[in-house]
Amino acid sequence: MMKFPISKIITFIFALSCYSVNAYQCTIQSVDLTEKLKQLNNVASVTNRISKKVPMEADYIREYIVFKDNSMAIFEQKDCLIMKLKMSLYSGENVSDTEKLERLMQLSSIAPIVNKYFKGIDFKAELLSALKNKKHSFSDNSSFDIDLTDQISAKDENSEVYLEYRVTNGLASIFESNISLAISVGMP
Repeated sequence: MMKFPISKIITFIFALSCYSVNAYQCTIQSVDLTEKLKQLNNVASVTNRISKKVPMEADYIREYIVFKDNSMAIFEQKDCLIMKLKMSLYSGENVSDTEKLERLMQLSSIAPIVNKYFKGIDFKAELLSALKNKKHSFSDNSSFDIDLTDQISAKDENSEVYLEYRVTNGLASIFESNISLAISVGMP
């Protein structure tokens, strides 16, 4: 039986772990959209946060958009084997359903993941159709979730699309509602 010195075994294991981490290291491919977001209708300010995490975790760019009516949106892009986009819109009671939908569509129209993988798909029409079929609106008094994966899917890639609507009006909340559209592309 051949014996290996423990130091060589440890060195070999360490070298293998370094190779596997580097082979699959997550590198952010998301794009800083601060300047494009500033050009959207009624935007008061835009700030961002770029995170570089440890290998094998998703890096992200999170951009915060404040609108002139004090509504707010968070636009988060993550990349690591699976590309993810989450757009969350926090609105006050003075924001109409139409304005909420338009803001969500403006945000999605500048998203690299949407432009790359969902070309030719009318997000607005699909979203309105799903809301009508499920008998929901962005002014409902109760929260709801809709899986849009069957209506909106990426071309030539596995994908998931979800819409969440949360009623947040209450004594401690400055927003009436939260709408989130989450998109993932590249799942196995």
